[in-house]
This record gives sequence, C-alpha cells and structure tokens, in this order.
Amino acid sequence: MAFGIPLISLIKQWVQSNNPTSGKELIMSILIFLALAVIFVSLFIIMRLETVITTDGVSVRFFPIHRSFRNYRWEDIATYSVKKYSPLKEFGGWGIRFRIARSAIAYSISGNHGLQLELKKGKRILIGTKKQYEMEQALKKVEQIKNRNQLNIM
Repeated sequence: MAFGIPLISLIKQWVQSNNPTSGKELIMSILIFLALAVIFVSLFIIMRLETVITTDGVSVRFFPIHRSFRNYRWEDIATYSVKKYSPLKEFGGWGIRFRIARSAIAYSISGNHGLQLELKKGKRILIGTKKQYEMEQALKKVEQIKNRNQLNIM
C-alpha cells in the first residue's frame, strides 16, 4: 500500500501530461522508485535484533544499523527484569526509539516482551524479544553462575 500510492501518482501525472517525452521520464521515475522500494524492503528483511546475555553483561546489536554490539556490563546495571510492554504506546513504534524525557532507549523489532535494564547512572534500556522464556532462562543461568562464583571467592 505504501509503495502503491506514489506509483499511482506517477502514472496519473503521466496520463494527464501532454508532453510526448514524459513517457521516458515516467519509465525512469518508475525504475528509480522500484529500485528504492527493493532497497527499503530488503533492509526490513535483513534487519534483526541480536541479544547476547553472558556473565559479563548484556550485549545488543540492531543489524544492519549497528555494526558492533552495544555492551551493558552487570556492574553498571542497577536492576533488570523481563516485562511485557507496548512498543506503540510506550515508545511510539518499533525500531531504535528514544525517550529523552525519561532517559530511555528501546530496541524493538516485534513482539511485546523485553528485557528492561536500569543503569546505575539512571538510563533505561529496553531490549525487545519474541523469546521471553529463553531470555528468562538465560538470566537465571547467569544469576546462578554469578552466585556460584561469589561463593567460591569467600
């Protein structure tokens, strides 16, 4: 639908035009439009949100926008929880979203669950997931390993 409106507008403009050379311009405009549409759709196909949870912290990458992971170390994280949220209501949609007033950033592609990190400096990061159960299990496993390591130190 989003691509159809500009295309219909181009064709309508060509039909209403009295200029005989406008046929070449129309074809060129359509080719450029289709090329841009293919690039745009391809970007959405390859876009993915990658989250890695380790004993060092949480890393997130919104590919292809981020080339490398953004790392949040456990010692910089005050609290964390897996929660249900509304991407549209809380952040105005999906993608990389900022809420300056609340010092928050959200990484979301689809779904309505995410890992909420609250950093010691006050910043909040929400990392969306469609795999809520797997994320909770990874966090429990890291918690167990961290607790085991603390017991071995004492």
